[in-house]
Amino acid sequence: MTASPPPARIHAILAREAPVAVVFRRGPSKQVQMLTWDLTTDKITPGQWLKHRVYAEGADLSPDGRHLVYTAASHNPRHGVGNGYVAISKPPFFTALALYPLTWLDGEGGVFLDNRRVWIAASRKARGGEGLLRSNGLDRVSRLSGALAPNGGHDMPGLRRDGWDLADFLNDRQYGPLAARVWTWERPVARGWALRRTITHAFCERRAGLNGNWHWQAHELYGPDGSTDLNTEWADTWQGEVLFARDGCLYRMTPGDAPHLVADLTPNTFRPIRAPYEGVSLPRPSRKRWHPLEVTR
Repeated sequence: MTASPPPARIHAILAREAPVAVVFRRGPSKQVQMLTWDLTTDKITPGQWLKHRVYAEGADLSPDGRHLVYTAASHNPRHGVGNGYVAISKPPFFTALALYPLTWLDGEGGVFLDNRRVWIAASRKARGGEGLLRSNGLDRVSRLSGALAPNGGHDMPGLRRDGWDLADFLNDRQYGPLAARVWTWERPVARGWALRRTITHAFCERRAGLNGNWHWQAHELYGPDGSTDLNTEWADTWQGEVLFARDGCLYRMTPGDAPHLVADLTPNTFRPIRAPYEGVSLPRPSRKRWHPLEVTR
């Protein structure tokens, strides 16, 4: 008897000014597929696969949904991009218009201020230059300001921008050998209903120093009769509905009604796909040129 494949892990990002979401489907661990979700028709458009680890919590989508900034890691020193990189692409493709090496993977990636300006967490210059970025109408800004400026070390400006309110913050919570920081954010869904997102960032210290970190989310829906655990790592709200992922599937739900299945992404399997646009390439010591999608060939 053949065992069923484990369900895919799913995270999504909603555009602020367009009815579209970018979906990351992960599974196996270093195979990630990007898809787009039309929120008006529920059409799912499959896109490119990447055989790197993608850190979805450090990603952001432009208000019009046309550009994405994400954080990923190849964990291969030959690629010359530090411990990982921040890249900007056109969904549903990972092919980079610009790529910024990271010294340390801390979950941060970038933030779109509007459809043209983007802030990048990486301090190092773009490998391969920013010519493709500018030719696509994008500019990198040096710092966040105004409403997006961080308000203390516990702040998450991107969530505030998207309508989430910080309900609670614990700086030191213990999970056995793990020490954790825990954020609780809330966002209204409809009259009398709210979505609560609990974000936990935990780490374990040993004699050698910091050894591993873990980041996970949980979601509850609060209504007139109490709360319901959505049993999912990703959920968000859109026009009075709750959108969420569970066991490799995408769902949408009107509060008080049963969930509606949009798509089951678990059966999706890797295949190499080329983006319909030019991407940046990087020189490396071996005199060959490395591209972020090299490992997909």
